[in-house]
Amino acid sequence: MDKHIDDEEYLRGLLRRIGQSDERALGELMPKFNVIIARFAWNKLRSEEDAEEVVVDTFEAVWKSAKSFEGRSTVSTWIFGIAERRVLMKLRSRRRHEDQVDIDEVTEPLVSEYMGPAEIVLAKERDDFFKDCVSKLTTAHRDCLMLQLEVGLTDAQIAEVIAISLGTIKTRLHHAKLNVTRCVRRKLGLSDKP
Repeated sequence: MDKHIDDEEYLRGLLRRIGQSDERALGELMPKFNVIIARFAWNKLRSEEDAEEVVVDTFEAVWKSAKSFEGRSTVSTWIFGIAERRVLMKLRSRRRHEDQVDIDEVTEPLVSEYMGPAEIVLAKERDDFFKDCVSKLTTAHRDCLMLQLEVGLTDAQIAEVIAISLGTIKTRLHHAKLNVTRCVRRKLGLSDKP
């Protein structure tokens, strides 16, 4: 039976085993987080190669630091904190040398195989509007929103990963959602009041 990333007892057991140099435990842990860490890193770095490096660097740090896990946070929050720091290090090292890429390259359109041609066009248009509106958010607002929508972290986990107060996270998420909603509604020709 496969264990999910929300089974805290199981994850803590894996970390204890990793802390005792159990490579099989690391092999069990990695598939549970590598895709969402890669997506998280890609959303910030806009580079598949850099996102893959962040995944590798994150699990190297987990391997080296598992013994020091104190249990003051969930395992997933601890791992995403490591990933966040690796992303920030990567951004600092290349900030002067790389242009930002549009958010359109990050997510695929929300299209289903069961949609007709007209529905597909409308869904693609709404998705394009959404991505355009998200790209206009400040980095701080966009990071919080993507950690919630793409990674699935709670407000408290986001606060822990970014290392700012829960109140600030809630405010940023509220403003991010409000601004994106208003922006999409304007693009659809609707009133910008949700």
